[in-house]
Amino acid sequence: MSGYRRFVAYVYEYLKGKKENNCGFIKVEEREQQCRIELHLHCPGLPADLPCKIYGFVRKDGLMNGILLEILNTRPDAIEGFIETDSASMNASGISLDQLNGMLFLTESGSFLGTQWDDLPIRPEDFREIKPVHQSEPNVATAEQSEEQSEEPPESPVVLTQQSTEQTVFSQWAVPQESTVSFPYSLQDSFVPFTDGWLTNAWKIQLNDLRHFPSQHNSLRNNRFIQYGFYNFGHLLLGITCQEQYILGVPGCYNQQESFMAGIFGFSYFRESSQIQLPHSKGGYWYRSVYPPDFH
Repeated sequence: MSGYRRFVAYVYEYLKGKKENNCGFIKVEEREQQCRIELHLHCPGLPADLPCKIYGFVRKDGLMNGILLEILNTRPDAIEGFIETDSASMNASGISLDQLNGMLFLTESGSFLGTQWDDLPIRPEDFREIKPVHQSEPNVATAEQSEEQSEEPPESPVVLTQQSTEQTVFSQWAVPQESTVSFPYSLQDSFVPFTDGWLTNAWKIQLNDLRHFPSQHNSLRNNRFIQYGFYNFGHLLLGITCQEQYILGVPGCYNQQESFMAGIFGFSYFRESSQIQLPHSKGGYWYRSVYPPDFH
């Protein structure tokens, strides 16, 4: 049939930058300049109702430049669904299906899945999202998840040292003035991770303390970057800034690989701390703003 083609591509999970087990396949069908992509991915342990960002990527200058095609909601242990778009301009990006070298699938809990259509390997640290000028933003399936997406910090990891910059970035997370900040008096393990006075209170918390966070942050309980930091250093950081904003910090080091992983998992900011001593590395905390937890 003229103007018709179809192919299947197998998808693999990448853990710590390495290709692991096959987790399913996608079926790509093009008919008269319309592209339909079906997803059939099995991911044991994946929670339901997490946003999954789906990218087509183009290789350039050693990088995988990702075009956001759609955001789908996960199912229990699976990513299922389909995408329909113009094959000559995928999601109005100006990039055609023929130009793509593969696809990537990133969930809020930190899963990184990928498939390539060329002979080059996928290196997660080489991925970056690009946003063409005329690209429209895909919709999350529910209003609740759309709101949660708007809460996420920028994805590119940065090191912030000026308090005024942090205050601007985190203004949407501030506790309303008419509210009273609920200090978690039940926490005993307080400490001083930074010496510049940015935090008025700070505590070392455990993984099971994440259950005290509001429902908007349920995905934090399955966040692999949080789990990795906790198991390596034995604690997480809960802090309150001098602007009465809560942060959650994950101990780690500042380098290219960890910067990339931190950004994928939603921890886009880093502060050096003498509490985290590492040989030949800058130790500190990757962090993000969160809504106040309730320990009462």
